[in-house]
Amino acid sequence: MIGVLFGINALLALIVTFTTRMLQNHFEKINKSIQVYLNPKAYKTESEIDFIRNLIDKYQRVFEAQNGENIEVETMVQNAFYEKRIGRFSYITIQNIALKSKLVMWGALSIQVFIEILSKSPGSSIKNFIFIIASTILCLIISLMGVIKNIVEEREQLFIKIQDFMINTYPSEMKWKDKQKDVKALLARIEELEAELEQYHMGNEKLPQATQINEEDIKILLSKIDL
Repeated sequence: MIGVLFGINALLALIVTFTTRMLQNHFEKINKSIQVYLNPKAYKTESEIDFIRNLIDKYQRVFEAQNGENIEVETMVQNAFYEKRIGRFSYITIQNIALKSKLVMWGALSIQVFIEILSKSPGSSIKNFIFIIASTILCLIISLMGVIKNIVEEREQLFIKIQDFMINTYPSEMKWKDKQKDVKALLARIEELEAELEQYHMGNEKLPQATQINEEDIKILLSKIDL
């Protein structure tokens, strides 16, 4: 029985290691999704930016529906985060396996020790002693790995980064893009007026009032360019 429990602990140790790595890869992909989305020169594939793009689309819908008031960004980010699947599994399933399997390992170790204590001759079986020591080492290694690779803290830091992006970076980015559109529109207006002015000089005709360069247009253009 002690040997069977050791086998269970060894299997759980592999599962914890694997699921922890899956979570870390998941965090890295989301972090990369933000970086790629913000980089205008980066080549963007659908799979790379789907998380942040879907989150932004949802944010825009809520923003328009509520006129930008009382938007629960934290809740929105958490829901999007937990809805994101890791392969065929949900995020919460992988997280529970990675975190709670360690408790099961310590429970199996406790049962091993308890069985050995209740045996007719405790400590006489070298094989059982080796199994218990090996299980103890596995539990300590997995617990130490949990401290070094703290997926809960890493998740919270990523939450903060995404919330900062949604609250501060994204609105500023949208304002900048709107200003760029205004500048392009004004530049197109200037080019159109210059063409009309050139035609006026060539034909010595009076420039129509609708196409005369407006001083206000120039002032607006200069204010938009100074970003």
